[in-house]
Amino acid sequence: GDYEEEEHEYGPATVDGMAADMRCEVRPGERRGKVGFVGEVSELGSGGYWVGVIFDEPVGKTDGTVAKNGKRYFEAPGPQYG
Repeated sequence: GDYEEEEHEYGPATVDGMAADMRCEVRPGERRGKVGFVGEVSELGSGGYWVGVIFDEPVGKTDGTVAKNGKRYFEAPGPQYG
């Protein structure tokens, strides 16, 4: 039979058009920043494609590192800027 790729909640289409250094706004909360990473992150939830944001203010949860294994996906200026 034909192989069909399973549609993933966080598949590549969810990040289509996003690129590093683009300005963005994250909702809820109207938090602004720039894109620091776009790509596949297997360590988050059930995996998939994610956008890492470098916030203008310390309103995030990370510094660009995934807590689960310590892998850095992008550089943020400090804790809570990613």
